[in-house]
Amino acid sequence: MSVGAFPGLAAGGLVLALLLVLGWGPSARSFAARRSGLAERVARALAWGAALWGLCGFALNVAGFAVSVWQLAVFSASSALLCGLARALSRNAPEQPAPERPSPASPAHVSPAHAPLGPKQSPSPSTARVGRLATLLLLPVLLIALASTLGQPLCGDGSKFWLPKAYDSLNAGVPDTPALQDSEHLGFHRNYPLLGPVLLAPALQLAAPDNHLAAKTVLAGLHVALLVLLVLLLKREGAAGAWLALLAVAMPVWLSADAAASPGAGGLMDGVLALFLLLLVDAVDALRRRGCPSVHDAALWIAALACIKLEGGVAAALVLGVALLVGPRREAWWAVLLPLLATVMLLGVFLLSVPASPPITKLELLRDPSNLAVRVPVLLTGFVGVLTDAARFGLLPLGLLTLALSRPGRRAGFAWLLLLGVAAFLSCVYLSTTMHLGRHLETSAHRLALQWLPAFALLAARAVSAPSETTDGR
Repeated sequence: MSVGAFPGLAAGGLVLALLLVLGWGPSARSFAARRSGLAERVARALAWGAALWGLCGFALNVAGFAVSVWQLAVFSASSALLCGLARALSRNAPEQPAPERPSPASPAHVSPAHAPLGPKQSPSPSTARVGRLATLLLLPVLLIALASTLGQPLCGDGSKFWLPKAYDSLNAGVPDTPALQDSEHLGFHRNYPLLGPVLLAPALQLAAPDNHLAAKTVLAGLHVALLVLLVLLLKREGAAGAWLALLAVAMPVWLSADAAASPGAGGLMDGVLALFLLLLVDAVDALRRRGCPSVHDAALWIAALACIKLEGGVAAALVLGVALLVGPRREAWWAVLLPLLATVMLLGVFLLSVPASPPITKLELLRDPSNLAVRVPVLLTGFVGVLTDAARFGLLPLGLLTLALSRPGRRAGFAWLLLLGVAAFLSCVYLSTTMHLGRHLETSAHRLALQWLPAFALLAARAVSAPSETTDGR
């Protein structure tokens, strides 16, 4: 990496610092803040900052305003000031009497799934050793992944879509930018809303023209947050979580030397989408099983997922739909309406004006027996190929399947139904595609696997771990 690369690194680092400041205060109010260490707090704050800035910048751009790094700086300073003021007021407020807790001698009326967090449990020596090994591997993997990502050229979606639209968003808002209104590409923007370009725009504004290292630095920082959060969340879930954390760290995709396959150098938003999806699953699972106050968390991640990609919105809808099917707490039903309302408000003005392509052709393909007879074997082969692709995902997919089949815990209903929902939806998409099916699988199946694997790893670990094995008392 040449000396001239340091301005790009500095620009990307400054944007990451602003995102951290923006998300630090709001993430401290998160349901998970009181059981988080410093590394997890930083990773969560980065994710919160990226989601908040992406949504605010998205709304500004759709309203006709160009996005700017100065807007991000103002939002970050305002967040820090308001959260500091809120902390000062809470310290000066009179203490409220603590609510009475049910007696431990008569816990029969408390459902185990909704029991409050208990005291920390000490993991077994073997589990602790596996967890320490995963943590020791995490640092070198992160360093190598960062060097590999930052040293490779930006390509793929990053060069052909995200960067051009990021520069467009810096110049003017959507109503004044012909490139964002081209009738021949409106369908494309339904699949790729503007949260991604808005997220990269401040770094590109600070860097020299055509210095893409700043954008890659922002993406790499969010991918680091994804891997750190995944490992720390899995390590809490007993022996199964510790082994899955080790397999997650060892996935070769983090160290890919292929620029097109690298999550960062490829310019892909799939790692960011995976981060938001992991946090959504964590929030919904906490609300569903323990009644934790994670409503605002879920609303944020749903809105961010819907604004970053169409498939992100579909993923959020699947998570919420399955959570309803397996029976959330009754008082949490309104938590589903708030995220959906927020999503409609953010996307309505922009996306409702986009004409949708008629689904007649796709429905005809799904009803055609000859089409299904030809495509189903190809689809099954493609799915098996992704699950067994050790060159990208190591042993994590096979480890998840082995764990789910060997230890089907009583709490696995959410994970299994979500897996079936994702598989059914993707099967319909691929079987009805107007593209060549093999080409469609080649260009999208591995990306979708990267989006979903972290969330399924967390759900699988929680489904099979006994409450006595977890380190937060679940």
